[in-house]
Amino acid sequence: MSSPPDVDAVAYEPSRDVVESSNVYAFMREYGIESYDELHRRSVESVDGEPNSGLDWFWDAVVDHLGLEFDVDYDAVRDASDGPQFTDWYVGGELNIAHNVLDRHARVDSPKRNAVACIWEGEYGQVREVTFHELHRQANQVAKALEARGVDTGDTVGLYMPMVPEVISILYGCFKVGAIAVPIFSGFGVDATATRIDDAECRVLFTGDGFYRRGDEIALKDAADAAIAEAGHVEHSIVFDRLGLDVDWDPARDEWWGEAVATQDDAYDTKSLPSDAESMLLYSSGTTGEPKGIVHTHAGGLVQPAKELYFAFDHKDYDRFFWVSDIGWMMGPWTLIGNHAFGGTVFMYEGAPDYPEPDRFWEMIDRHGLTVFGISPTAIRALQQHGDEWLDGHDLSSLRLLGSTGEPWDPESWQWFYEHVGRGEIPILNISGGTEIFGCFLQPSPVHALKPTTLAAPA
Repeated sequence: MSSPPDVDAVAYEPSRDVVESSNVYAFMREYGIESYDELHRRSVESVDGEPNSGLDWFWDAVVDHLGLEFDVDYDAVRDASDGPQFTDWYVGGELNIAHNVLDRHARVDSPKRNAVACIWEGEYGQVREVTFHELHRQANQVAKALEARGVDTGDTVGLYMPMVPEVISILYGCFKVGAIAVPIFSGFGVDATATRIDDAECRVLFTGDGFYRRGDEIALKDAADAAIAEAGHVEHSIVFDRLGLDVDWDPARDEWWGEAVATQDDAYDTKSLPSDAESMLLYSSGTTGEPKGIVHTHAGGLVQPAKELYFAFDHKDYDRFFWVSDIGWMMGPWTLIGNHAFGGTVFMYEGAPDYPEPDRFWEMIDRHGLTVFGISPTAIRALQQHGDEWLDGHDLSSLRLLGSTGEPWDPESWQWFYEHVGRGEIPILNISGGTEIFGCFLQPSPVHALKPTTLAAPA
């Protein structure tokens, strides 16, 4: 067994080619900035004698550099006249997340129209690929279904769903009509689900009959029914048929996806909304007291993850991005929006990391040619315990970046991940932030030298 790494010694040093081909380096060159530290200072400090004017420069430059589209240009990047805690962002602007992550890529003249937006693999090996054109049509059907059930701008819609591609259509369909999406972790029991439905007052809930977990059928609709009975509010429950289960049915409330959504017309004009229009209500884990619901807007909910995926994770056009997360946690929408803002491909897996064998992740990385892989330290520790031999025979050379979040690393597990999964030659981008900001406070980028377990730098 190898000795623990020296956490004070640099373990990864990016090559000159890696640095100079990175997106953050190109951004720095465009603005005559010599180093990441200088970039960070300029993004938060004064650039013209006005307090915090670097914020205005940076968040304006990001929109332009990343090619994010506002339907109506904003008059000012921010208005902090009521204090920094009450800042209004992109004042006077109008946009919609769904236009940026979906509509513009699905245009007839877009090179991304028939590109793969999502590769999905079920626990038993079924694979589906969904293009931006197909996703666009289905999100439009979701939008039509929502409006047919009286959902309007500002109404809340719950997503208590199995991990299937339809969750993307639901999320983007909510954005299209101006509804507030409320993702709920599919592993939650009745009480935790009911608490969130009650707090958000969801009128519509999307759920499924169930999903597979370690070969077992998990009946999701039973928990959804009990949560609705406890919380109230839900007038329409739209059920995706994942397993073909015989489920209890309330004909006054329940509708199958195939009847409620798939029968809708697939054309829809996405609403243009003010920058501060609410897009998502994301709940914290509730580890202390009641879970906290954090509101994210169409401007913030787009620009923040797009900025992080482009700069920190150095988005490339060929990437296939896999972050192990449920749609009910912040990292689910963050992954989708951040990648799809650039027409990127997201990989989604339904099942357990060690089913049917402990090499499931390594096998999928090999078979699908995944390029970015993000996972929690706890999951790596669990996989490490199965032994190094489970990586044998799997080609992980497609990987160019690793990611992690959620908790601190221990040096031994970090080293195992770096050496055995990352081949001792690609960085672990360890990030730390929170649901509150839909992103990170601390994170490395490809230009950083990294020490074991480090968070590296301010985001």
